[in-house]
Amino acid sequence: MADKHEFTSWIHDVVFEDINPNDSIVPTEFKKKKTANPFLKYKGKIVRKIDVVVLDPFGYSVNDFYGKTPDYIEKLGNKYHVTTKEQIIRNLLLFKPNEIVGVLELSESERLLRLSPYTFDARIYIQKSLTKKGDSIDILVVTQDRWTATATSSFDLSAPDIILTDKNILGFGHQYDQGLAWNNTDKIITTSGRYSIFNIKKTFISTAIFYSTAKDN
Repeated sequence: MADKHEFTSWIHDVVFEDINPNDSIVPTEFKKKKTANPFLKYKGKIVRKIDVVVLDPFGYSVNDFYGKTPDYIEKLGNKYHVTTKEQIIRNLLLFKPNEIVGVLELSESERLLRLSPYTFDARIYIQKSLTKKGDSIDILVVTQDRWTATATSSFDLSAPDIILTDKNILGFGHQYDQGLAWNNTDKIITTSGRYSIFNIKKTFISTAIFYSTAKDN
């Protein structure tokens, strides 16, 4: 039922998580079909330039980013969202300008963008360059941000707690979690925090620092 509307679909994705995404049943007719890689015909081409478009989380689509217009509620949500910086998106690309590009680099770049915690969806479009040789291409990378600020709780009245999370601080792709909990036994507040970086300067290395406080710690 949530899939019928974009807003309710977003709420569903925030609240629920598919714990077995690989166990979905694939119809027999789809198993028999082989889909050709759309990037195959651009193998060996030289990348002339790369343009990046980052869309807000509500009311847009990477498949139709020029034709869709957010409604009032979606615009309100987008107003309080900080868009991911263009350089953060470029740091996840496996190809560069003035280099020969392969099929794997294009396909994997799309996959890496979709796997990032701050990106909801991504598409890479190939635009033929108007050069005489015809050996180069222009690339347009379109991503749609996630809504990354959330608040969660276990809703346990005997030990109330809350965890505040932002997975894309100021659009730089960094994540911060701050937890607060009330200990009814000791009558104290315990805290915990975690700061993590998904991709350090295009090295694909992640890191995190965390802390916690308790009665004896």
